[in-house]
Order: sequence, then C-alpha cells, then structure tokens
Amino acid sequence: MAKVKGSVDGGKGNAVITVLPTRHDMHLLRKVWHCLMGTVVALLHGFYLPSPLGVYMFSVLFLKCIILEISRKNFPTINKMIQAVLGPLMRSHEVDKVAGTFYYAMGCWFAATFLPKVVAVHTILCLGWVDPIASTTGILLQKTGRLGNGKCLYGMVVGGTAVAVVGYVYLGYTFPFIDQQTQLLVAVLGGLVAGLVEVR
Repeated sequence: MAKVKGSVDGGKGNAVITVLPTRHDMHLLRKVWHCLMGTVVALLHGFYLPSPLGVYMFSVLFLKCIILEISRKNFPTINKMIQAVLGPLMRSHEVDKVAGTFYYAMGCWFAATFLPKVVAVHTILCLGWVDPIASTTGILLQKTGRLGNGKCLYGMVVGGTAVAVVGYVYLGYTFPFIDQQTQLLVAVLGGLVAGLVEVR
C-alpha cells in the first residue's frame, strides 16, 4: 500500500491524508467494479437501449468525467470530496492525476459513437475484462514472465483468454445462427487484440 500525503501537488492541498493502493496492489474491489460496470453498460447498450440512447448514455458519462477531472484539477475542495466518496476505488497516483475512469469512459464513448452496435458491445466487454484479469495475473505471478516494459506475459495470455471466453459467449448469444468455427475465430481474435494492447 502507498501512503498519499497532503503535500501532493505542490502542497496545495489537492490530496487528503489517506492510504490508497498502487498499481502493484491487488485492489480487488476496483477490479470487481471494473468488470461489473463494463458488463452492465455493455449489456444495457446491447440489449436494452436503442442505439441513440446508448450513445447518449456514454456521452453523458464521458462529459461528467471531463467535468469532474477539470474540477478536481482546479478546485482542491472538490478533489477532497471526490476522494472521500470514491476513495475505495482510487489508486494513489490518481490523487493528483487523471483517473483511469476518464480513459475508460472515453473508450466506451468512442466505441458506442463510432462503431456498429454489435462491435461496440464486444469492445466494451473487452475493455471491462482484460485489464482486471491481466493485472490480477501479473500481481499473483509477481516477477515471473516480465517483459521489458514491466508488463506480465502471462497476464496478457490470461487476460486475452478471458476476453475470448466473454466474446465467445456474447457472440453465441447474439448470433446463434453463425457456425461455431466463425464464432470461435472472432472471439479469439478479440482476445488476441485485447491481450496485445494490454502489454503495449
């Protein structure tokens, strides 16, 4: 665990005195939230909301993240309030930097806005699952199978495999008429891309 002190950000008080996990901590609550929210918003967009409403949902989410990040950067009191509420889901480096949720919301918004709905849902599922699974594997294996950038090769394999399984289930449910070979091929390709991006 990393200790985050109030002197972060040049002593301007943008950080509260607390203890937050680092990238190298397990942080199970964050990982469960990541997978759960990715699955929920993907299924909402894919099966319960018309495409325009789904795009609107992700646009509002992304816009809120933009406003929150600008507010956190410029108003220390707001930053402290957000830490008090979302602290259990935050990492230490996010105290005075852009939170990972911002990039996640941006990815979901981009997928929903610019990709066909079926592809967007598959992409959002990949976003939701690959990072937590790959990260968990890397933390459990610690220094085993490390690449030059510090990423874990086995994390890529396990994370990509998890995405392939999720994609296979999703494609089988969405396209019950396609043959299993095509379904498996698309799922594996999705897992491969997700795994490679994870160790970039």
